Amino acid sequence: MRTTSAAAPHSQPFAPASERGLTVLSKLPPTKIPTKILVLSIENLTEHWRVLRADPTAAKALKGYGGLDCSLGYAATPKQLSQVRSRTLALNRILAEVCSEHPLCLYDGGTYFRLPLKARYFSPADYQHLSLAGQRALAGAEWKVALTILYY
Repeated sequence: MRTTSAAAPHSQPFAPASERGLTVLSKLPPTKIPTKILVLSIENLTEHWRVLRADPTAAKALKGYGGLDCSLGYAATPKQLSQVRSRTLALNRILAEVCSEHPLCLYDGGTYFRLPLKARYFSPADYQHLSLAGQRALAGAEWKVALTILYY
């Protein structure tokens, strides 16, 4: 039976929603190739913020846009950074736990969370979504994890 992390009390709706999503995917009609599900961790949002803050162009955009979707603005405090990091880690633990309950599911083990980030990995349109370079970096890292699903 799954336990919800005490470190993430506001994450409680996240676990059931994740469970429902994986249950739906797991119950898709069978095909000749069994359905396998790769669940990616949530990116390290505090590192995302730090990378943008350190890049002059991205920092200017960060200041102008009012911040990232996770509420980290240009002037985020160490306390805010710590809170976002703690919440992200708690949500990633939930993803790992929920995925472990589904035999055809593989959690990436934090691969996306640990991906070394660079400002060029984010679209200059909003600095929140991955650019092509960021998509390539993520795909390369996750492909190594996906091979575990495909061949082992």
